[in-house]
Amino acid sequence: MNRFSLHGKKGIVTGASRGLGLGMAAGLVEAGASIVIAARNGERLEENARSLAADGSSVIPCQVDVAVDNDLDRLVDLTLASFGSIDFLFCNAGIVYRDSSEIHSVDKFDQVMRVNVRSVFLLAQKCASVMIEQGRGGSIVLTESVVTEHGSRAVPGYSASKGALHSLMHTLANDWGKYGIRVNGIAPGFCDTDMTEGVKNAPERYDYLTSRMALGRWGTPDDFAGPAVFLASDASSYVTGTTLFVDGGFLSM
Repeated sequence: MNRFSLHGKKGIVTGASRGLGLGMAAGLVEAGASIVIAARNGERLEENARSLAADGSSVIPCQVDVAVDNDLDRLVDLTLASFGSIDFLFCNAGIVYRDSSEIHSVDKFDQVMRVNVRSVFLLAQKCASVMIEQGRGGSIVLTESVVTEHGSRAVPGYSASKGALHSLMHTLANDWGKYGIRVNGIAPGFCDTDMTEGVKNAPERYDYLTSRMALGRWGTPDDFAGPAVFLASDASSYVTGTTLFVDGGFLSM
């Protein structure tokens, strides 16, 4: 038995139009899963779905804004209509606004919390309800961040949202463990994605952060394929309520 196999498993990955979400989706498909990929950029989703499904895998794009409740309902409904069940959920969609805390917009803060926390709770709740009815458990994974452990600069909304997700993950794991639903977090370190453009454009900051990485490099979307497969598969059947830091050793320095 291959405990890492996802053949016959179906699920959802949000924030899958690019970056880490796309890397996770690629790993899940490679392991045999059927998935719905979701994001706001419909054109890019269509391209990704065609690429991921090139070997015959079942990959369905769904253009959604996770901040819109009806879009989350539509995402769950599409997944059930397409596959008949939901075995895993990866809540990866998120946003960040950069500004020093003393001038950071409260409206932007609220927007970050709505996208990064509220939408995650609602989608996890909807998928957990499906998993409970199915009666065979499931896996829900929240994308956290190393900022839950070391803090950051000029991203108060983002830092607060990721701290909230870390605590939410523990509560969901405690509440839903009795149904066989595992809830964990993946916490990326500094990765080469669009979200980190602001840091990469500050050479002194970039060099300092790189110097703290035990592996001596920034992460890439490909680095998240394996962790995603592990947490979605039966290989992690006794893992819940924990966070897997995928940071190249950043926190060890």
